[in-house]
Amino acid sequence: MMQQIQEILKEQGYHRLQGQYGPTEIFYQYVQGICRTILVLDGTTVRPITVSELQRLKEQIRFMMKKTAAASQGGLVLEDQVSVDILTILIGYDEQDVRILCANVENVWVYNKTSGKVMIYEDQPADFYGLITALEKNKKKLPFLSYIVTVILIAINVLVFIHLAVNGNPEKASYMLSKGAMYPVRIFQNGEYWRFITAAFLHFGMRHLVNNMFMLGYMGSWLEKAIGHVRFLILYLMSGIGGNLLSYLIMCKTGDYAVAAGASGAIFGVVGGTLWVVICHRGRYESLTTPGVIFMIAFSLYYGVVTAGTDNWGHIGGLFTGILMGMLLYRRKRSDSNS
Repeated sequence: MMQQIQEILKEQGYHRLQGQYGPTEIFYQYVQGICRTILVLDGTTVRPITVSELQRLKEQIRFMMKKTAAASQGGLVLEDQVSVDILTILIGYDEQDVRILCANVENVWVYNKTSGKVMIYEDQPADFYGLITALEKNKKKLPFLSYIVTVILIAINVLVFIHLAVNGNPEKASYMLSKGAMYPVRIFQNGEYWRFITAAFLHFGMRHLVNNMFMLGYMGSWLEKAIGHVRFLILYLMSGIGGNLLSYLIMCKTGDYAVAAGASGAIFGVVGGTLWVVICHRGRYESLTTPGVIFMIAFSLYYGVVTAGTDNWGHIGGLFTGILMGMLLYRRKRSDSNS
């Protein structure tokens, strides 16, 4: 997300200030005696900045930018002749922190990672030298790019199902077994361990596919934007394997063998990973809350229990694998200073 903001600002003629400034990215342009300065603070990587910290940071940067702007003019402009206007853009901040900052600090915008929209609170400026137009113009394409792996996974699942439906009956266990579904006997007798992953891309019928892809599209878009494309893909695949592995172990223990397939384990892992991210953000990540995600998990597990033919152990295995992978792959850094 920071890179996308940087590209937009570069298109608008802003320069990135080189150097180490903690969690702050600084962009500027000098126009007719005014140094237009933009601070971008990413709340997903460090603890939220406080009002006093932000005010102090802005004063430090105002002093520094006067020197920078004067130096960029080759000594033709004195520091006292430079006016510095500063806009702060918050990314990934909790609503409570946003409201406090916007109520006490001037020139603060919020960039919503989910929608790609700029949120402007009361008494904050409606524009900053035409920047709002540039940011809003990009809002339609940015969200799609931020969850491209989720889109690709959905496409793969749909294409696989179409292939299966064209060449046979996806609702028949024997046919699905021949195409890579998970079945314990095939694994421990023939060593077909690849079924732990291939089974996660097969679905028993259209209803099975639609339900799973709807949940993947909804929850996957949140999690991928929070942890990044590669980490999301790792979590998804490992959760699919984890769900099938637990299902396999339970079947081996009980001797009640069944052909199992579906992306549900991986998707439960996505929900589990999302729960961890929300917990890391003190119980709220954008519009998601800890109670809301827990309710979703509880309802989904209950629905699986009361629905015949559901691989509930696969769901549970995927869920806990997702939580574990979330703990390994995502950690909201907390620093003692924002300078």
